Amino acid sequence: MDRVLRNISGDSGFQRNMGYHVEAGDGEATVTLELAERHLNRAGIAHGGTVMALFDAAMGYACAPAVKEDGYRGLVTVSMTTNFIGPASDGTLRVEGRRTGGGRKLVFCEAKAFDSAGELVATCTGTFRKFTVPEGESA
Repeated sequence: MDRVLRNISGDSGFQRNMGYHVEAGDGEATVTLELAERHLNRAGIAHGGTVMALFDAAMGYACAPAVKEDGYRGLVTVSMTTNFIGPASDGTLRVEGRRTGGGRKLVFCEAKAFDSAGELVATCTGTFRKFTVPEGESA
């Protein structure tokens, strides 16, 4: 990523529980997670759900600027297609997401996950839907 990324403040409860860190810029985001036992499956490698959660976060943060620009309050995941390529068992798992397009209601992203040696672990594409919250309600 060529752009300087900014740290995201105000971690969500899910983010605190998982323990990942987010840096985001316009249309791109990097999510990192120091793998711990709670993130691994029985084979001792990163659980697919762990990787998918990081993909969802990275792509969501990458899409966030487009949501705010259009006057929406947030976005929800419509679909994610993931290809698992190799295992990650220790060290830092890094996911890089970027917005690839979108329109009035949908935003498209892609992401790649890397292990601590920089080897590709998985790839993902995602579709997200922008949403509004009625006045007087919180997002």
